[in-house]
Amino acid sequence: MRKSFELCCASAHSHSVTEEIPIARRCHDELKATGRNPTLHEVIEAVRQQHGINISKDEAARQLDGHRQGHSKTSAKAHELSSAASEASNKARTSEGDPVELHTAAQTAHEEAARAHWAAVHYHSRAATYHGEKVKDAAVEISEPEDGDEPAE
Repeated sequence: MRKSFELCCASAHSHSVTEEIPIARRCHDELKATGRNPTLHEVIEAVRQQHGINISKDEAARQLDGHRQGHSKTSAKAHELSSAASEASNKARTSEGDPVELHTAAQTAHEEAARAHWAAVHYHSRAATYHGEKVKDAAVEISEPEDGDEPAE
């Protein structure tokens, strides 16, 4: 998920865990806490009213979707590259221009996304093994996998 300082923090005071939550997610959660099931438009309007920031539907959706995509670097990278691949596919199907060039770009984007997803699978597999070993023997000394490590090829 792409983050900008303005969109994520929207304040000039100290940086806290709460400020790490994108503002669209914070506004959505506040509306949900009142018993409502807000629409995307209502979230966008709440961001504008509460923070004075105009965000697009795409940006609001990206911020709301982030909680399901995880916050690990590997998962975030895979999600970002999947979004880019989707955009490249759509462009190849709907844009005028050299079809070979457009489809080549889409192919490359999907290959990059696939590599990022394999890296995420590898990281999560290693993390699952780590936690499984800790469950078996909490005293065992093994190093926890680092998020963002690239798998050996």
